[in-house]
Amino acid sequence: MSGSYSIFPDFIIIGGGSSGCVVAKRLAENPKHIVLLLEAGPDHKNDPIITEPMKYGRSFRSIYDWKLFTTEQKQLLNRKILWPRGKVLGGTSAINGLAWVRGNYQNFNDWAEKGNEGWDAKSVLKYFKKSENNQRGSSEYNGVGGPISVIDIPPDKLSTVGTACMLAAEHCGYKINKDINGLEQEGATVLQVNQFPNFRRCSSADGYIVPYAHLPNLKIWTDTLVTRIIIKDKKAVGLELIKDGKIHTLNVKREIIVSGGAVYSPHLLMLSGIGPKKHLESFGINVVSDLPVGYNLQDHIWVPVAYNSKTDFHHHLYANHVETTMFIKTKYNTGLPDLQIMQCNILSGDELLTERPLQYGFLLLPVVLYPKSIGTISMSSSNPLDPPLINPNYLTDDRDLALLVDGVKRCRELIATKHFDKIRGQEIYPGENVKTDEQIAHFVRKHADTLYHPVGTCKMGPIHDKSAVVDPRLRVHGITGLRVADSSIMPSIVGGNTNAACVMIGEKAADMIIQDHTGSKL
Repeated sequence: MSGSYSIFPDFIIIGGGSSGCVVAKRLAENPKHIVLLLEAGPDHKNDPIITEPMKYGRSFRSIYDWKLFTTEQKQLLNRKILWPRGKVLGGTSAINGLAWVRGNYQNFNDWAEKGNEGWDAKSVLKYFKKSENNQRGSSEYNGVGGPISVIDIPPDKLSTVGTACMLAAEHCGYKINKDINGLEQEGATVLQVNQFPNFRRCSSADGYIVPYAHLPNLKIWTDTLVTRIIIKDKKAVGLELIKDGKIHTLNVKREIIVSGGAVYSPHLLMLSGIGPKKHLESFGINVVSDLPVGYNLQDHIWVPVAYNSKTDFHHHLYANHVETTMFIKTKYNTGLPDLQIMQCNILSGDELLTERPLQYGFLLLPVVLYPKSIGTISMSSSNPLDPPLINPNYLTDDRDLALLVDGVKRCRELIATKHFDKIRGQEIYPGENVKTDEQIAHFVRKHADTLYHPVGTCKMGPIHDKSAVVDPRLRVHGITGLRVADSSIMPSIVGGNTNAACVMIGEKAADMIIQDHTGSKL
């Protein structure tokens, strides 16, 4: 069955995730705007596996997850990698590890130098600050009064592992950095997390949507899958969707903003006829605009360095499994920290899916911050219900492998210090018999995994950039009334966890949309 709705919104946002919730709330601040936010997943309705940070990971493969896998990764011994993506109001900000990390400020200057005016570090800083209600108070780099609650993990509440990590970092000659979200990123720090003071998760939905859901001009439809954007004469005029088992069409008055993330934003564009001409034609899709949609996929990759612990420290945890992190310049760096090491109070990624830890233990995670291996998102069919093909091309560039080998050695060096003597048990990964670079490299290929940070598949760039999908105002090249606002627009991945940058993108996108429709200055 099919039909159409009588609602005629000014703006439709497709995807209620890290960026989409931000755009919807900001546009709805003008009571004259009818704003419709569409989310494919449900509202979590205060489900503890979403709201309680210590249950992070149990939402993977649940009703709140798209349950995606990559294609076989040749350089990872042909493994298919689980790619958790939030299918819930709040998107992946509702199922992630809550680390509030902006990336390196030079990342944004790099974006601007590629022709993306207004995306330099100074320009985006005000949007980071606008989004925050930071426990540290207002400063040059921190904001207050914003929708996202950002709190510190107090040093006296750190687990014994977290404390040991900070002491070991200093012991090994790494600097201690109290604010990695300030001007200088390098060093070891106790993380800030996006949680409320009562320790509940603060997702984009919690910060931007839940307190404002009563607004009469803000409409929120969950369990609504958009299958195609309707484009006439190079203008986005509406969309097709599935809701309550029925196919419907919906028209829009002003703009459609796609915020489906680095997987589903390119997938929806391609289903709508925007993408690589040959790829679309191979599935019988009418080509509206031949653009490099789905290319430029980048993701942070990590490998576990895991130990049993001599004691149980889990019941003392204050926030979630992740407490501290380090940003390090290795011998491979090109001016910025190129390796991140995260501490996690579990033994393996599989434990995230369990009620209780399988054994008492902890992980250090070396992470490639600027992967040289670049992948793609493509269609598996023209059926919008079929998942897209995800091919990150992990470790196809040997520089990524070399950096992870270096990272494993650094993690072992940290854990070998005296500060872990009362904690350190048996080495589980890579294992005491894995010693040479060749053995470590094989271990990396066998166990490397995603850090859940895909970006770049609807790349932002000026009109002369033939690899770009959207312009610096996030408008799809050659199509009016259509923008993309999420991690997919990043020209290059940020050096750190990506959620805070996605919130910033939502804030800046909303400001540009308002400016374009009112003529007001940013």
